[in-house]
Amino acid sequence: MKLRSMKVFCDVVTRRSFSRAATDNQITQSATSQIITQLEKHLGVKLLDRSKRPFIVTDEGRHYFEGCHRLVRQIEELE
Repeated sequence: MKLRSMKVFCDVVTRRSFSRAATDNQITQSATSQIITQLEKHLGVKLLDRSKRPFIVTDEGRHYFEGCHRLVRQIEELE
């Protein structure tokens, strides 16, 4: 999966907001939502439970976040 998608996912989880993550990544809230949906389809699991407000990170989402967060951080440090 693309690094950008992983970063957007990490930002959604960290910021606890689709709209704030969208602003951070200079994309629309709709694009942010679509990225998360594409990640979920690609992985075959739900990363976020959006039926609740605010959304809840699923167990699979927490596990994926931990791995993605490490990777994103390492790449940002390298750059």
